Amino acid sequence: MNTLVKEKELDLLQDFIRFCLSHHLRYWLIGGSLLGAVRHGGMIPWDDDIDNMTDRDNFEKMQKCFEKNTKYELARGQYL
Repeated sequence: MNTLVKEKELDLLQDFIRFCLSHHLRYWLIGGSLLGAVRHGGMIPWDDDIDNMTDRDNFEKMQKCFEKNTKYELARGQYL
């Protein structure tokens, strides 16, 4: 996978982590992202996304926090 894409994904993940920490939101890695963190000490070489999850309470808090956020918006997708 393109190293520039991975760098951008990691930047986005770092922003997400900072956002969650600053708002006391819980999240965790799942799927290939969790496997990559444990097995590869980073991303799986062929993985092209970041998989994370949260529970309903934290998701609802996250929605409210994102309303005040100007850098990113919360996507309304099939997993909600």
